[in-house]
Amino acid sequence: MEKCIICNTELTERTTFCSRCGFKTIVPQAASEQEYQEWYNTVEQYKLRWMSKQDETGIFQQNALGKKQDQQTLRQNVVCNEEQESMQKRTVTQKTEKPGSPSKKFMIIAAIAIAMVVIITIAIIYHSDFGSYNWSKMNPPVQDETDELNTGAAETEDADEIAIILSSRNESTTAMEESIIGIVEGAGYKVLSYNAWNDAEKQNALMEDAAASGVKAIIVDLVDPDAVRPLMEEFSDIPVVFMDKAPTDMEILNVANVAYCGSDENTASYYQGEYLAAYFESIGKSDMQYIMLQDETATDAQVEQSAGVLQALEDNWITATSVIDVTCKGERDEIIEKLTPVLSAGEPFDCIIANHDEMALGAIEACKAAGIDPSTFPIVSIGCSTEGVEAVQAGTLAMTVFKNYEGIGKGAAQITLNLLNGDTASLYTSYDVDESGESYSDSIVWVPYQKVTPNNVISYLN
Repeated sequence: MEKCIICNTELTERTTFCSRCGFKTIVPQAASEQEYQEWYNTVEQYKLRWMSKQDETGIFQQNALGKKQDQQTLRQNVVCNEEQESMQKRTVTQKTEKPGSPSKKFMIIAAIAIAMVVIITIAIIYHSDFGSYNWSKMNPPVQDETDELNTGAAETEDADEIAIILSSRNESTTAMEESIIGIVEGAGYKVLSYNAWNDAEKQNALMEDAAASGVKAIIVDLVDPDAVRPLMEEFSDIPVVFMDKAPTDMEILNVANVAYCGSDENTASYYQGEYLAAYFESIGKSDMQYIMLQDETATDAQVEQSAGVLQALEDNWITATSVIDVTCKGERDEIIEKLTPVLSAGEPFDCIIANHDEMALGAIEACKAAGIDPSTFPIVSIGCSTEGVEAVQAGTLAMTVFKNYEGIGKGAAQITLNLLNGDTASLYTSYDVDESGESYSDSIVWVPYQKVTPNNVISYLN
């Protein structure tokens, strides 16, 4: 049984206050050193007051002080024991570490440094030309003579190969190439892709090399539609499919296993003429004056676009008169340089007709430089480039025509597989068969153009 620390009276189990001296007997638990000291000071003062009241001898006080000293000694012993245990732990740790061994902090820093080196190395390898198809294709280096690109999609070494020979690498040829690869690889073929770098002689050499290497078919985006005829006798044993730009001599398509997939340039320009005819009819005009922008580097079919525009206007009873024809290499800066003085001279005109979006965008800039608002009259174009679509949305370009390069690639791949299977070129495709009635009509597949105007431009923004 416990006793009161003031008067030494025996306490019951549930007593919290001494019945004799009235002191609260509960000792504070988990107190700090300062709190503990304050509590004992209070005890001492209470004892002195109690002794004074009881008029007892100094023996009680001495006993109380002795107990206080005993408590302080006990607390000091506990602190000393804790310090000794801490020192023993440090000693054990030091004994377990071998002399000269690195500290934990040093080892952590070293591990972080090694991890950073590994990450940087992986990043360098990932962005280098280690055979990654997509990266090397989009950013082709000036490399070996053939610029061969093996996609590596076929798993077996003996997989049959199909060669793609591009005129160059740009947004449109890349779209065609990706469509082809997706289809022919799905049919189990391995794809080899080559870049002719806009060199017709190099392209012809690449075609010869591909045929000699044993590829099963060749798909070609022509650099020069006039330069391919002499080669066709060499490819009688394998399918050759032209895409986008058709050979000038379409009689080539009468040769067995030769075909073409593209879009009819006359259709695109006819769409331009139809749009202009509807516009002038809506404002009550039956005659108009136009400025024609022509690309001197275009193929014969593209040059004939002008005839398609004028034919559509004539078919819709609109009389069209030329103000000036501006011919250049089709670059935007050159159009601005040549067209700005014409516009600044004040010659009246009603519309501008451009062969493609780059020229149309140059015309828009030239109008602004001459102080003319391009949204106050129609500028029509072909191409549906990213900037062209944005200009239609902004109202500075009246309309453009979408050329589906992904569709052309898809059609070329489908034709190739048809020929490899011994079928007619146009038998199983997603697009239109030629209806001209020519002897080679079965060897042509047309991918339709699509009009892009403010009414449907939202569908082409992406």
